This record gives sequence, C-alpha cells and structure tokens, in this order.
Amino acid sequence: MDASQTVPLLQVSDSIDDTIADIIEYLPTVVAGLVILLVGYIVGRLLGDIVTRIVRQIGIRRYTEGTPMEEVGGGDGVAYGLGKIVTYYVYFVAILAAADVLGITQLTELLSDLGVALPMIFGALIVLILGLIAGRIIGDIVADVVGGFGIEPYLQE
Repeated sequence: MDASQTVPLLQVSDSIDDTIADIIEYLPTVVAGLVILLVGYIVGRLLGDIVTRIVRQIGIRRYTEGTPMEEVGGGDGVAYGLGKIVTYYVYFVAILAAADVLGITQLTELLSDLGVALPMIFGALIVLILGLIAGRIIGDIVADVVGGFGIEPYLQE
C-alpha cells in the first residue's frame, strides 16, 4: 500500500471511531428516557387502577343506571373512564419528560402546547360528571315529589 491509499482509510476509521464514541456518549441519555417511560407506564397503570377503585367505592354507578354510560366498561363506565383518563395523563407526562431528557425540542414543545389544554379538558369532564350526578339526584327528587301527587296513571303511555 502506498501513502495515498492509507490516508482515506485513516479518515474512515476516524469517522467510525467518532460515531461510536457519540453513540456511547448518548447511550445513558437513551437509557434514562427508557427508564422514564417504564416508570411512567407503571405509575400510570397503578394510578388508573386506584382511581377506578375509588370511583367504584364512591358508588357513582347508581347514577349512570339506564344511561349509555352504564354499558361502557362492564357497567362501571364512569369509574372505568376516569381511571383511563388518569392512566393516559400519566403516560402523557412520562412521554413529555422522556422527550425533554432526550433533547427532542420539537416534540417537547408540541407536547407542552398540548399539555396546556389538558386541564381545561379535565375540568370539562369533571363538570360533565358532576352535572350527570346532580341531574340524577334532582330527577329522583322530582320523581318522588310528583309520585306523591298520584298522577302516575295519567303519565303512563
């Protein structure tokens, strides 16, 4: 081999060495991102299950009887739905944190912008559920009051 062939081989070898060094340098960051995603997945599942159990214990199911929400989630539509919302919110936060750790600025900015709207959506869902419960309670009260007047035979079809 003459000297003209040795120089390009050294440049390729240096380039490969630099690439491998960059990969090794970035590897802890990738592992940290994966750990964040794994912890987010576990915490999301646990918190979602806890919220589902708490909402079931509160007894919201009785307020959804006879509505389409009763059929969702095996009869526990509200409990199941709130549990899933909490689960996916934790997933969202974990993905946002992992993107930030990995230094993916465009994804971090996009998820941050989406995250601004999430509290408003959660607030609307809470108002919807509270409205459902209040409507059920008021409906039961009105039914009891009207039932005391003895006009039930006139209201039947």
